[in-house]
Amino acid sequence: MGTNYYLVPPASEEAPAIAKWSRGASVHVGKSSAGWRFLFRSYGRWDGGGVFLATTGEWREAIADAITHGWSLEDEYGDSVDPGDFWDFVTGKSELSSHIELLTSFDETADFYWDEFS
Repeated sequence: MGTNYYLVPPASEEAPAIAKWSRGASVHVGKSSAGWRFLFRSYGRWDGGGVFLATTGEWREAIADAITHGWSLEDEYGDSVDPGDFWDFVTGKSELSSHIELLTSFDETADFYWDEFS
């Protein structure tokens, strides 16, 4: 059992798109499962411009950008998650078991997977 995390646009008729990957809709950030490193959802650029959101650093920038534009970081239950607490949580799981058999990539902090998952 685990918990999924999302970037959620502000509740308005025209949610601002952030960067080139959001299209103004909620974005699946990834999942936390007991005993495992955090598993981020990786994305490519919508315009075909190459890999994007495939490292912890890229996700840090994307989440900060989204928050700046009025988006919120929420868990699958709709509870708001403080970005600082989220990064402390992700970093705290970095020494746990890796999803290595499923991975597209990984870095020192977390794992990344290119396809949809829940």
